[in-house]
Amino acid sequence: MAERNIPAQKVFVCDGCKAEVEERMPSDWTKLHVKANALDFQGCAVADASISRDLCPKCTRVVHKAINDSMAALASHRGEAK
Repeated sequence: MAERNIPAQKVFVCDGCKAEVEERMPSDWTKLHVKANALDFQGCAVADASISRDLCPKCTRVVHKAINDSMAALASHRGEAK
Protein backbone atom coordinates (compact mmCIF):
# COMPACT_ATOMS: atom_id res chain seq x y z
CA MET A 1 0.00 0.00 0.00
CA ALA A 2 1.35 3.43 -0.95
CA GLU A 3 1.02 6.41 1.28
CA ARG A 4 0.79 9.98 0.04
CA ASN A 5 1.39 12.81 2.46
CA ILE A 6 -0.51 16.02 1.60
CA PRO A 7 0.64 19.06 3.59
CA ALA A 8 -1.94 21.15 5.38
CA GLN A 9 -3.19 24.21 3.60
CA LYS A 10 -3.37 27.47 5.52
CA VAL A 11 -6.30 29.74 4.63
CA PHE A 12 -6.73 33.17 6.19
CA VAL A 13 -10.33 34.40 6.50
CA CYS A 14 -11.33 38.03 7.05
CA ASP A 15 -13.41 38.30 10.23
CA GLY A 16 -15.45 41.05 8.58
CA CYS A 17 -16.46 39.98 5.06
CA LYS A 18 -15.18 36.36 5.18
CA ALA A 19 -12.83 36.89 2.19
CA GLU A 20 -10.25 34.08 1.97
CA VAL A 21 -6.55 34.15 1.11
CA GLU A 22 -4.34 31.07 0.88
CA GLU A 23 -0.68 30.51 1.78
CA ARG A 24 0.31 33.41 4.07
CA MET A 25 -1.39 36.49 5.44
CA PRO A 26 -0.88 39.33 2.93
CA SER A 27 1.05 42.35 4.13
CA ASP A 28 -1.93 44.64 3.46
CA TRP A 29 -4.18 42.74 5.89
CA THR A 30 -4.58 44.04 9.45
CA LYS A 31 -4.64 42.24 12.77
CA LEU A 32 -6.81 44.29 15.14
CA HIS A 33 -6.36 43.74 18.89
CA VAL A 34 -8.53 45.41 21.53
CA LYS A 35 -7.40 44.61 25.05
CA ALA A 36 -10.05 44.76 27.74
CA ASN A 37 -10.97 43.26 31.10
CA ALA A 38 -14.33 41.87 32.10
CA LEU A 39 -15.32 43.47 35.41
CA ASP A 40 -17.44 42.11 38.24
CA PHE A 41 -20.15 44.13 39.99
CA GLN A 42 -17.51 45.81 42.21
CA GLY A 43 -15.38 46.87 39.25
CA CYS A 44 -12.66 44.26 39.73
CA ALA A 45 -11.14 42.59 36.69
CA VAL A 46 -12.24 38.95 36.64
CA ALA A 47 -11.53 37.79 33.08
CA ASP A 48 -9.98 38.74 29.77
CA ALA A 49 -12.50 40.40 27.44
CA SER A 50 -10.02 41.17 24.66
CA ILE A 51 -10.87 40.69 21.00
CA SER A 52 -8.64 39.94 18.03
CA ARG A 53 -9.70 40.21 14.39
CA ASP A 54 -7.98 39.59 11.05
CA LEU A 55 -9.21 42.15 8.51
CA CYS A 56 -8.79 42.48 4.75
CA PRO A 57 -7.91 45.93 3.36
CA LYS A 58 -11.57 46.75 2.58
CA CYS A 59 -12.75 45.92 6.10
CA THR A 60 -9.71 47.66 7.60
CA ARG A 61 -10.78 50.91 5.93
CA VAL A 62 -14.35 50.51 7.23
CA VAL A 63 -13.18 49.83 10.81
CA HIS A 64 -10.63 52.66 10.64
CA LYS A 65 -13.32 55.12 9.52
CA ALA A 66 -15.75 53.89 12.21
CA ILE A 67 -13.15 54.37 14.96
CA ASN A 68 -12.21 57.86 13.73
CA ASP A 69 -15.87 58.90 13.37
CA SER A 70 -16.71 57.60 16.86
CA MET A 71 -13.79 59.41 18.44
CA ALA A 72 -14.70 62.64 16.62
CA ALA A 73 -18.31 62.31 17.84
CA LEU A 74 -17.10 61.83 21.42
CA ALA A 75 -14.82 64.84 21.16
CA SER A 76 -17.60 67.06 19.78
CA HIS A 77 -19.98 65.80 22.46
CA ARG A 78 -17.49 66.92 25.11
CA GLY A 79 -17.00 70.22 23.32
CA GLU A 80 -13.43 69.51 22.23
CA ALA A 81 -12.00 70.59 18.90
CA LYS A 82 -11.40 67.98 16.24
